[in-house]
Amino acid sequence: MRFTMALKIEEDITVLVIDDSTDIIVLIKAILDNELIHTICASSAKEAWPLLNKNIDVIVLDLMMPEVSGRDFLIEFRKLEEYSNVRVIVLTAESNDDQEIARLFEAGANDYIKKPFFPAEFISRVKNHANHMHLTKALKNYNMKLKKKNAQLLEVVKREEFLNKRILDRTFKLKKAYSKIEKLNEQLKYTSTRDKLTATYNRGAILTFLQNDIQRVKRLNTPLTLIMLDFDFFKKVNDTYGHRAGDQVLQSLSMVLKKSIREIDLIGRYGGEEFIIILPDTTLDHSLILCERLIHVARVNKIDIVKTVITQTISMGVTQYINEETIDQFIERADTALYQAKESGRDRYITI
Repeated sequence: MRFTMALKIEEDITVLVIDDSTDIIVLIKAILDNELIHTICASSAKEAWPLLNKNIDVIVLDLMMPEVSGRDFLIEFRKLEEYSNVRVIVLTAESNDDQEIARLFEAGANDYIKKPFFPAEFISRVKNHANHMHLTKALKNYNMKLKKKNAQLLEVVKREEFLNKRILDRTFKLKKAYSKIEKLNEQLKYTSTRDKLTATYNRGAILTFLQNDIQRVKRLNTPLTLIMLDFDFFKKVNDTYGHRAGDQVLQSLSMVLKKSIREIDLIGRYGGEEFIIILPDTTLDHSLILCERLIHVARVNKIDIVKTVITQTISMGVTQYINEETIDQFIERADTALYQAKESGRDRYITI
């Protein structure tokens, strides 16, 4: 009896778009069609239910819809076991606050994106979540195959005529299968915490790290400094050279920044062209050396785009954690410092 397993990740992506705005549906379908992504469209939650099928990888769901809201649809949808692995991205208005976003995650959302959005960022998020979905499917298939083979092995072991050599051979193959599953788990863990475009930590992961570091500060009374970083005039890059060039700028400079921080520091994409850098065991004064280095490496980093070479400067807001403040208060102070840096001319950092 042969024992074979091969890792196969699906390449095709199917997306269900649910939005009561015809303009939004037409826009999203055009964006996805350009990437050869199969799109199914529904103008309401009621219209979406009959369209559900096992091939759907990602649902793009508008939050504000008449009759049944996106959140209410999401609550009912998450009760369906057969679609438990489907990833859901919620489209929200710019005005939605953090509490509303938190309620979306509690209802079962995997991500959200505010309207209006950049097509490149939208595609990146859809592909990232689809890849996560495919990896989860592959992992489940591996586990099912492994359980089946393991049961077969136990039955064969019971037979007196089964030779020790064959037992060892099958055990070896099982060990290899487990090794593949461990690698798949590692890959799944990596993709679920990384921003696909920049390979830095994604928003959810970097905020989790920040919350953990705040708890550590409260226990050990150690310093913690936070940098909120923004690419200067990044919209002008997109408008002048196109969103693909904008992606190149994000990738190039984020890689340079990642190489410039210490091994214990963490960098993550907070949204769009904004990044967060966490500096554990670091006072505000000691962080200034790193801030100077980051400003410098951004200035001298040459980026080849559309037959030309450009540089991309950055602005930063820097602040040290104050005892007993919440994560939102900590981030808000860093964001205030960033705003002051941009208002005072950009290409600099401001501390609070």
